[in-house]
Amino acid sequence: MIHAINQHATSPEIRGSLSTYLANRNGSRMVTVADAIGHVRKTFPSLSASDSHLTDMIAGQAIILGLGVELDSGSAKTTNLDRWTVANDRSRS
Repeated sequence: MIHAINQHATSPEIRGSLSTYLANRNGSRMVTVADAIGHVRKTFPSLSASDSHLTDMIAGQAIILGLGVELDSGSAKTTNLDRWTVANDRSRS
């Protein structure tokens, strides 16, 4: 379900969605931050939180669930938000 309302990144709805996503990793004990951010941005397209804020939230919840966290390279010239925005714009065309 895609939520059109602007949400704050710490809202229970967003944390719940992220927890469900992280818990349903099909047996994988590792989570990729880029994939998790993509899930959050796809589910909550109007979310204005930065990738850095989402990374902190994802890592914190993953650790609570006992998952390893694969951090993405900080040297990339585009952010996850940039990639998501481009992909989302293409899907609307």
